[in-house]
Amino acid sequence: MPTDQVSGLKGHSGAVARVGLTLHRRLILAFGLILLPVLAAGLFTVSQIRVSGERFDAIIGTHLPSYIALSDMSLDVSRSISAFYGFIITRNDVFRKRRAAGWQKTLEAVDEFDRKLAAQALGSQSEEWKGIRARLVALESSQRRIEQDFADGRLDATSVIQAIDKEMLPLARGAMDAFRGNPTAKDDTRHGLAGVAASNLMGEVRRVDALLDKVQWAMIALSILCVLAVLGALMHLHDAVSRPLSRLEQATRRIINHDYSAEIPAHAARDEIGAMAAALRRFRDSLMEHSGLEEDARERQAQEMQRQHRINAAIEGFEATAAHVTATIASAATELEEAANGLSCSANATH
Repeated sequence: MPTDQVSGLKGHSGAVARVGLTLHRRLILAFGLILLPVLAAGLFTVSQIRVSGERFDAIIGTHLPSYIALSDMSLDVSRSISAFYGFIITRNDVFRKRRAAGWQKTLEAVDEFDRKLAAQALGSQSEEWKGIRARLVALESSQRRIEQDFADGRLDATSVIQAIDKEMLPLARGAMDAFRGNPTAKDDTRHGLAGVAASNLMGEVRRVDALLDKVQWAMIALSILCVLAVLGALMHLHDAVSRPLSRLEQATRRIINHDYSAEIPAHAARDEIGAMAAALRRFRDSLMEHSGLEEDARERQAQEMQRQHRINAAIEGFEATAAHVTATIASAATELEEAANGLSCSANATH
């Protein structure tokens, strides 16, 4: 290929690299179509996992322990009342010690709940919790005082029943209603703090379940989007790369087989395939030009051979004619010599 053609081809390739959608850019675009949905799916999944983790942390670290703690406190209050009545009925110090130990455990649990869980678990019910805490302290003090007065003899059977009905039972009912709820109430107290904690717990569980459903459907949608992106990228690469290369390969085979009428596809494309097609087109044109020169050389050689053949034939004809003339002259000379000899003999005979 001539040097100016090579230089022109290099200049064309440089222009292709600067203008148009090159194969490099097409590949970046194709992989971008694949990577973007994958990246979006990954980021979405990570964010939802983080949110789910926070929800689970709230359930495990706050709502479930709160519900268990409030339920245990309610049960401890019931046990303290049973132990209190056990001592009043039997005067057995075992019940008295059991009630005291139970209240110590309950008040410690109240302090821990107030310090760690109350604000997060109860929210707007935090003020109600303060009232329950005061009521529990008052209930323990009332039980302890009635119990001590009864043990010291300051209260008899009748007066202790009156003190229980007047002082302890209202506090006990208020505490139990605050924990377990009062079905006859018309406000939020009908659920009780344990009901509020249970409702908050179930609400968090439902939110986590809804979040997981959302993640599941989002992942399905993103998976479909990824599949469509992959198919689109493959179709794009097939149309932009595979098919033009296949057509170039077929055209190259035809040119190798000296079929210079083969059409060069995509020679005007502004990418690497266009540069290859332009180079193949220049190569074909050079082969055609070279083939034409060879054909002309063969024709001139054939004409030269024909001319040489005619010259040789003429020479051979001339040589044959000359030989014939020479032979004829020689024959005539012989005949003349014989005639001369005959005349010489005749002359000699005459003398």
